Amino acid sequence: MSANYTYRDSNLWQKYLSPQGADDKHKYARARLSSSFEKTHTAIVPLVAHISQELPSLTMHDVTHVDALWAVADVLLGADFQINPIEVYVLGITFLLHDSATSSFAFPNGLHGLFETVQWKDFVAQNNFSEHQMQRGEEGYQLALFETLRLLHSEQAAELLVQSWPGLDGHPRYLLEDLELRNHYGREIGRISASHGIDAAAVESTWGYVPPIPPHSSLQVEGANWSVDCLKLALLLRCIDAAHIDSLRAPDMQAALTNPSGESKNHWVFQNKLSVVALNNKRELYWSGSTFSVNQSAAWWRCFETAKMVDKEVRVANRMLSNHGRPVLSATGVMGAGDISEFIKNVPVEGWQPIDFGFQVSQVGSVIEKFGGAKLYGDKKYLALKELIQNSSDAIRARRLHAAKKTHGRIDISLSETDGDVWLNVQDDGIGMSEYVLTDILLDFGRSLWKDPAFRQQWSGLASKGFTPNGQFGIGFFSVFMLGDEIKVTSWRYGTDIEKQVVLHLRNRVLERPILLTPVAKDRLTEPGTRISIRLAEGKKSLLRTFTSYGLVNKKFASIEKTESIEELVAYLAPTLDIDIFVSSTEEDICVIRANDWKELPPGALLKRLYPQSSAAIIEKYSSSVRNIYETGGDIIGRASISIESRSISSELDGVLVHQGIVAGQCKGILGVLLSDNNSDLARGNANPVVSASALTLWAHEQLESSGKNKVPRLSERVASLGVSDSSLIVGKLSGSSMSISDLIEHFKDDSIEELVFSMDQPECPSDMSVDTFEEFGYFDEIVDLSDCNSTNRFDFGLKDWIGKILPESDDHPKTLLNVLKVKFSSSFPNSEIFYEYRNIGSADDITIKENCLVIKK
Repeated sequence: MSANYTYRDSNLWQKYLSPQGADDKHKYARARLSSSFEKTHTAIVPLVAHISQELPSLTMHDVTHVDALWAVADVLLGADFQINPIEVYVLGITFLLHDSATSSFAFPNGLHGLFETVQWKDFVAQNNFSEHQMQRGEEGYQLALFETLRLLHSEQAAELLVQSWPGLDGHPRYLLEDLELRNHYGREIGRISASHGIDAAAVESTWGYVPPIPPHSSLQVEGANWSVDCLKLALLLRCIDAAHIDSLRAPDMQAALTNPSGESKNHWVFQNKLSVVALNNKRELYWSGSTFSVNQSAAWWRCFETAKMVDKEVRVANRMLSNHGRPVLSATGVMGAGDISEFIKNVPVEGWQPIDFGFQVSQVGSVIEKFGGAKLYGDKKYLALKELIQNSSDAIRARRLHAAKKTHGRIDISLSETDGDVWLNVQDDGIGMSEYVLTDILLDFGRSLWKDPAFRQQWSGLASKGFTPNGQFGIGFFSVFMLGDEIKVTSWRYGTDIEKQVVLHLRNRVLERPILLTPVAKDRLTEPGTRISIRLAEGKKSLLRTFTSYGLVNKKFASIEKTESIEELVAYLAPTLDIDIFVSSTEEDICVIRANDWKELPPGALLKRLYPQSSAAIIEKYSSSVRNIYETGGDIIGRASISIESRSISSELDGVLVHQGIVAGQCKGILGVLLSDNNSDLARGNANPVVSASALTLWAHEQLESSGKNKVPRLSERVASLGVSDSSLIVGKLSGSSMSISDLIEHFKDDSIEELVFSMDQPECPSDMSVDTFEEFGYFDEIVDLSDCNSTNRFDFGLKDWIGKILPESDDHPKTLLNVLKVKFSSSFPNSEIFYEYRNIGSADDITIKENCLVIKK
């Protein structure tokens, strides 16, 4: 097929729409149809010409592609396919329209109209593009334009025949000027044109049982069987368009000017190499091509995948046509689509060999265990419940945003017994999942719906409204296999009929094929949403934690084991959630979390929620010093107390970091809760607080003021790290008495004192001394003991570089206890010397111990 080929050269045109001789009794109808088509063809040329101007990375979608579809149709249909002139006319108009809306010029308000579409806003929001990235010509802008037009072009194709453009004379111009034909066929022509962008099953559902459209009376074809079969034409359009992948779509000079890259380049390369499609003696489609080098292997694989796609379209179309009593295509499939050795006979390679092998997961259960379960989360099986609560809260927030109901939603969690098995059930009234999401996305390991393009199609508008999910990696659901091998997911997508809910049943991990079921009446959801049920492999032990503590038992000191309740675990995992959570372990539903109640709970109740394993003594010790952390504007972003426990304190008493209400991480030196950013690691353990420097320092000052008798060096060490440089900080002991910086300054003012010596670290036992002997060590009276905290190194709260970034240290703004001390002494005694030197600090069994010390000398 040459570049000068037009639709008039096709057998289809010649046989049905060109003049058939003087005795043709339907010559008027043919002439009118052909004239109408040619005028629409002329009108469409400038519209499709704009596609390559706006989206230069696309292969050609101009009039050469439109006309080439007639030649492809000749191959797929063959000479004897049953079709009539009006159907050929309608099919030809769909050729013109189907891709014509891949340009802003096809939309009533052009580019500005596209910028206002939900699709544009969703894509920009989902990718977090900056204002600069959205400038015309920038990569982000081009990606957004491509993605928006990709999603909208088929839908807009349905509107093109009823849409008008103002002419120079002020009168409207239509692509199809024949008013009678436009009114009679236009709606279905538009729908057929748009249908190439939807699933073939939807095409069958739309037209499979719809009678054909009879000819318009003005065509004067009474007695002729010229009715329009929409199912047939929609399936033809899909197959014909899919099969046009030859060099006309990727001409050499256009490629040189465009210089495509990435995946676009693969499309250009493989199509540039292919001849027009042909039919072999087995009625299989094939393309001949020049050889693909090693550097073009990615393009060859894209070619092979495209050929398989065409093969599927042809086979599905033939099956549907046959099932509905329509004529089938002359083509039966694509040569070599299932056999690479056959495919490379016509699309050859040079210097390399394609292997029909994809990366496989033969041990699916093993991969899930390593990356979605125990190997990722360690022995913390209870984190699987956290993932489920997180998924439910995401779904509820999505529904809130979609339905504009800010307070909608609740999560119900229960442990139930059936035939001796214990089941964990987590149910929400969120946005729910369609069958497609359940089967194609939920079970696709590592594929997150919220980050997937399918999210913008399933729930158009949510991303642009600011929906920010907690889930991000697409593996959280698979953590449920830490708890049990049998899972049932019942879901009812919001906005669909109750009959649309479905159950996904996973058995024996995923070693057995999942099955889809229609829920029986007793298991049906009464509200759109999702219920996940897990048969716990070891009963409640699979989920609930057991803690060991020490205390008096029958007046004797002994270890005490306590197994937490499901209510305690839920409260710990979602302590600040903005959604009600009800838990039922008996007949009664208990509201464990009331939306946002953490801001109003008494301090003791909040700490008990955060530390269900802690003793009453710890709760009482810190309750009085819990203070709210306020951000600018008055928002509460935390409620906590500085911990004065040692650095070796159990992680079970670390500060709790939460993101969108769910536990996201921990921090040292704090008892309480802080809002944080989202996890940065797959194991969901790393997060940083979202708090300003000013809010932190203000809270740290309040901690110091409220400390009372708990004002000890460890407290000083931690508030100093947060920007407190008060002289009241307790730094250590002198002759056994606790000393603040101001105390030491007053002490140093004594004229009889020439220097102060500060021992900064715990002294080490000399190699020639026994440990028992060293235990008798005591400081000399003139030595200031700073060993009760780390006065030299800044306390980082177990968050690595976070504290240094939010509150950087400088000479003028010290953030370690020792540096605060030096600044205060330098200010009070400007002529003093401050240096480090090894000094005798104490003795054990009359043996003197020497350590590196800070010395301040007058």
